[in-house]
Amino acid sequence: MTQSALDEQMVVSVALANSGRANASRHDDDKDISEDEEAEDAHPLEDEEPEESTDPTKVAVAEDDFGDAEDEDDLHLEVPPPDGHEELQIEENSSLAKNGRYRSPAERIHSLIAKFVYARPPARNDKISKKKPLLFMHQAKSGGTSLREVLYQTSRHHGLSAFIPCNGGVHCQKFDINGETAAVYGGHFCWKATTNNLYRHGVRQFSCVTIFREPVARATSCYYYRLVGQLGKAPSCISDVPPQKLKSKLIDGACINEPFRRIGDCNVATRLEHHKSDEAQVSAWQTTLSHLAGCVPIILEEPESYKVAGHLFPQFSDAFHQMRQVKLNKNKKYDHHCKITQAHIRAVKEAASHEIKMYKAAKKRVWRLKEELKL
Repeated sequence: MTQSALDEQMVVSVALANSGRANASRHDDDKDISEDEEAEDAHPLEDEEPEESTDPTKVAVAEDDFGDAEDEDDLHLEVPPPDGHEELQIEENSSLAKNGRYRSPAERIHSLIAKFVYARPPARNDKISKKKPLLFMHQAKSGGTSLREVLYQTSRHHGLSAFIPCNGGVHCQKFDINGETAAVYGGHFCWKATTNNLYRHGVRQFSCVTIFREPVARATSCYYYRLVGQLGKAPSCISDVPPQKLKSKLIDGACINEPFRRIGDCNVATRLEHHKSDEAQVSAWQTTLSHLAGCVPIILEEPESYKVAGHLFPQFSDAFHQMRQVKLNKNKKYDHHCKITQAHIRAVKEAASHEIKMYKAAKKRVWRLKEELKL
């Protein structure tokens, strides 16, 4: 099935699943982003974790099931017990559709996206506290350093405790919340370790926000910041790398699939990058979208998207309003002598194909939320 046919199928799937509801606003057209770059703290390259073994005796989970809540309180993200099977797994026989017909991995991912776009909005959290904290999952090179600072200052203004690396005396190289309790968290955290820690401290519900950036710009920014500046393992001009080699450098440097790494979990991106099976790739999408359905996505290139976060987290509405004015710092160190070629752009797009699709899904989701919340 062609990509255009799959795109049409997703539109049809969404329409059928939501008959009688208004169509989503058409704000998902691609937009260009300048090659601006934020000054951001170092980010470790996570070691690949072993894939969880699949047990054929387990009952397969339907890939469209995000576990819709029964009432408003349950719409906050629930923290699973640390020893539970919190990651939804797709077993071999779950590729069967309900009518017994097989569907391709691409079709199944489209089905997941359709479900995600029209999932009910996350619950409004108008009293953020240690028992119902706000968690900012910071995707690298997405403007998140500015949001960290604003969240920290706003937390202080409201008398709320905050654990945000690079702020309030927390070391910039802190990448977990082990042993910490706060009302607001923000950083390059891993989902499972973070939620396990929250659970151990008695937290059963939390709110979540994350920022998406156009993937080609984000991956290119990561190349310069991490591979050139931080690691010194790449030419200072991206066009000096052969396109096919550029793809492997971006993968090995953890410069692509950042939404899966942050919102899915630190090992989830590897299911997409290292020739994993079709089942593992669908599982990566399911895990990430099931988490993201309870988060508020912000689109860096579209300031209006901050309104959703401001509405659902009113204590921080001024903070998100401030973020609408933030511009990324211009990366003058490389731009003056290096221009990326079309062949290299194509290479980045090929390497980041899953992230590009996730970015478009997040854009569809946020504009649907704006419409449903009447913002």
